[in-house]
Amino acid sequence: MTLKKHIITLTVFLLLTALALSGFLMFADSALDKLPFAGTANFNALEGSEPISVSYFDKISKRVRTKHYSFTSETEPIMIRDAEVVPTYTTCDYFTILNEPLIGASFTENDQNQLKKKVIISDALALKLYFNTDVIGNLLEISGEKYIVSGVYKENTSLFHKFSKDGKERIYIPYTLAENPKELPVHSIVYDTRT
Repeated sequence: MTLKKHIITLTVFLLLTALALSGFLMFADSALDKLPFAGTANFNALEGSEPISVSYFDKISKRVRTKHYSFTSETEPIMIRDAEVVPTYTTCDYFTILNEPLIGASFTENDQNQLKKKVIISDALALKLYFNTDVIGNLLEISGEKYIVSGVYKENTSLFHKFSKDGKERIYIPYTLAENPKELPVHSIVYDTRT
């Protein structure tokens, strides 16, 4: 066999192995026990089409029976010191719906409504920026504005997560702090299927 055929065979084998392993991880009992009640949907606008906006999402969500839902809206990556991060706007319910434990706390609905500059970062980013994860109350400068770190989430280190990750850290900010919050494009929706 030629080198090209070996590479193609190896690539197909690795892809099939990764697919089988991810299927196993998704249907394993322990995985189902962790998120039995959270649903997610990702939205990528088709070429030439308009993305779903927060205002459109608000209109749709009034017709849905679930009471607990959230969304994310990612912006272009920025540099904070030596770390490339993706500022991600979301609501105060995001981490609660995902049942994601935090060191500290998520921002509250009151914080969101009063435009308080709070941010939630990963433990990995906390280690890069502050050399420890005890960073609640620390200030973090984002695009020239100072934010208070209110929560730290544990970076997911599962094999499935690593395969789907783009290598960029995400910081979560109340969507109401965006320049035009109702016009933000919605990239993903999470919702609680129990309500």
